[in-house]
Amino acid sequence: MECKRNCNRNRAGAGASREQCRKAGRGFRSPSRSAPAAASAAGLHHGRRALAGLGCGGRLSGDRIPGRETLLKTAKQISANGVTVNYEIGGLDSGPWVVFSHSLGCSKAMWQPQFDALAKSYRVLRYDIRGHGASSTPPAPYSLDMMAQDVKALCDALNIEKCHFVGLSMGGMIGQTVALNHPELLLSLTLADTSSHYGPDLMPFWEARSQTALMQGMTPLVAPSLERWFTAPFRAAHPVLMQEAMQWVLDTPSQGYAACCMAIAVIDTTARLKEIKVPAQVIVGKDDLATPPAMSELIHARIAGSKLLVLESAAHISSVEQARKFTDALQGFLAGVPA
Repeated sequence: MECKRNCNRNRAGAGASREQCRKAGRGFRSPSRSAPAAASAAGLHHGRRALAGLGCGGRLSGDRIPGRETLLKTAKQISANGVTVNYEIGGLDSGPWVVFSHSLGCSKAMWQPQFDALAKSYRVLRYDIRGHGASSTPPAPYSLDMMAQDVKALCDALNIEKCHFVGLSMGGMIGQTVALNHPELLLSLTLADTSSHYGPDLMPFWEARSQTALMQGMTPLVAPSLERWFTAPFRAAHPVLMQEAMQWVLDTPSQGYAACCMAIAVIDTTARLKEIKVPAQVIVGKDDLATPPAMSELIHARIAGSKLLVLESAAHISSVEQARKFTDALQGFLAGVPA
């Protein structure tokens, strides 16, 4: 947002285009949650068309994402802060905990590379944020304070006294709020592709995206999400992964997505970042238009002693597009933090 050109591009990344804003209140209503099979079939059909338009070549196989059955079988659910939280634990039987919090419109599945890698040295926990994945969708409104309390309640329920917290995008906003509201919980904080402030100028775009989900369902959000999340060369080279990412969006309850949009739209932690005293690392994709590097640079500047890593050839979901480099950076950072 340093110049008018970047501002326009970032607005499109954070919310919707002006044309999408104009059309946000129009169109058909989202399919009923009582007819999931029909909704899934329709979403998959339109999602495949969206993938074709994004240049994701190759034949998409099946109606289920790779590994989805395994994820469902290994996941557990627990009540925390009034939310039925879907979560998965892996790794060692003892030692430090690492907790992963995902991006808007995703699920805990997005952390697969890091979950597997860190499970060799840590106890690892990933969970679906309220209104996402297989966690429950409480009525709106949501707030980041509320979602941070979800994390605290989940850790309390699982007897996790301290943890390394890793959050990307919305997960990073939750991480900032956990660090400010519940500092005693954290050993360290990794914030990836996230922001500490959007401001009133972007509110119309968040409102438009929220209304699109409520009025039209998640299908219209597939293509713009994938365009924000991954660079064009990566999308073209990984059609199966794009099918999986498409399913993350389609599996997100529209009500939960809309409520989370409005919660993160009002994030305003910049002035308080100096209060974060735990070791912190900030990671961002160089090609991230949704939360550009300037946003991460600001967070890095405000958290004393924090580290900053800008990943080349990565857009918004840098943990997937540059999984190895992201994981290596995370492991190196955590290894230097006292348990």
